[in-house]
Amino acid sequence: MGSNSELGGFKYQWQHLRIRAEASGVALNARSSGSSDIDVRGLQALSKQLAKSAIESLKLEGSEDSERFSDVESAILRTLIQEWGTKSYEFRLDRLDLSSEDELSSKEHVFKAHCYFGAKPSSKTPDIFIHLNCYLEYGGSHAALEFLINELGIGVKK
Repeated sequence: MGSNSELGGFKYQWQHLRIRAEASGVALNARSSGSSDIDVRGLQALSKQLAKSAIESLKLEGSEDSERFSDVESAILRTLIQEWGTKSYEFRLDRLDLSSEDELSSKEHVFKAHCYFGAKPSSKTPDIFIHLNCYLEYGGSHAALEFLINELGIGVKK
């Protein structure tokens, strides 16, 4: 599930692209299929279907637009991403100019990264060394750092 927020005339769009986790004897490797910037729905589709199944099994009313459905979907994503022995997680952050009429041309790629946490349950050695892989098509680590400094307002004063 992606999330959106607005700040300073821009809409920020966060998308979950990939998770790799291991817990309770289950290895999970879920990735959004296709790398199209227009249609990345894999993890969102998975969490929506699991939320739908959970709501239906409890015989609760709730469309995909309801707050209850959104809460269940968010809980499922939180479990998959934060609580299920996550080894790595990939995400993307884009910025849309709210003053622009054309959403596609106003889309700015801000940050895309794959985070490796080094976690490996019941092992003395890590799965992989802990690091953050920042994608070059989004400006790499330099552009990510510049974005954070600008958004936090901690730029160097002259």
